[in-house]
Amino acid sequence: METALIKAISAIHRSDSLDGFERAFLGNVSAAIEADAFGIYLLDAKRKAPEKIVVSGASRVFLEEYESYRSLDPIYDFVVRQRCVTDGANLLGSRDWRSHPLREWLRHWGLQHSLQGPLIINGEVAGTVNFARAADCAPFTARSRWLAQVICEEASAALERLLQRRDTAAQLDLLNSCFECVPMPLVITDSRGEVRALNRRARSSTGALHSRRRAAPLQRVADVVSELAASTRESLTVRTDAGDAYMSVRLNECVDLFLSAWNVSSGPPDPSAHALRTRPAIRSLAGSSTPTAIQSSNWSRRIARVLITRELWTARRAR
Repeated sequence: METALIKAISAIHRSDSLDGFERAFLGNVSAAIEADAFGIYLLDAKRKAPEKIVVSGASRVFLEEYESYRSLDPIYDFVVRQRCVTDGANLLGSRDWRSHPLREWLRHWGLQHSLQGPLIINGEVAGTVNFARAADCAPFTARSRWLAQVICEEASAALERLLQRRDTAAQLDLLNSCFECVPMPLVITDSRGEVRALNRRARSSTGALHSRRRAAPLQRVADVVSELAASTRESLTVRTDAGDAYMSVRLNECVDLFLSAWNVSSGPPDPSAHALRTRPAIRSLAGSSTPTAIQSSNWSRRIARVLITRELWTARRAR
């Protein structure tokens, strides 16, 4: 059983997409916990109804009928409130469970034992993992509950990672579509310096500079981002001895993503030049107060207002 559990956990965490997670869950979890029907409910924000159901061994009619019993389901209520795994007999006692309306309804579908556990994503109960056994199967045991708890915790961690990746990708696409028109080089990278998006000016600039055997701007950006990521600062500006300037800022709503700009000097450095100063307005681009579902037109205006301003993002020397 431990081997099946390890295999199931490994398959879940190897998933690189939500579809892959579904296939891994349905293809491996039943070997760890014996069940005639099992699945995942991802619930809406109010936990009133499922937004998505991933299930094996249950018909569409069964799933639809269950929704009329959800408000009467003591297992579901306990799981959501206490954030831990339980089954009907363990929660109510064998006698009360046998007489409960939910069990009577399950018997109509050839099932008798119900086990549920929470999916906790970003600190909130976002769904449940459900197992059901037929009347001719043994009831769930303490070991069953332990196995289910492990699966719930691992599935929660995998789903949180995948949902975060999906949301980050969506925000990245939105930002990418907006900053193409900004008339200065911009690049989005992760904390390791891996490029996630370049605007038109950045692509042109990196190609031209590389052909002149100048220091690659993207390598400079990676160094600045690495230093910023290791700190608690929101932004970081660096001027090189050659008079080139680089600025990076956290995109707080996009986990582990940074927006950077640069201006490479075409001549020798000006001894009177001052390092760029970070202004409070820069935080309006990456601050946590910006709504997640922001419209692309708003992004365009914000980028145009914040990034193109001479005082924040150009590397022209202070006079």
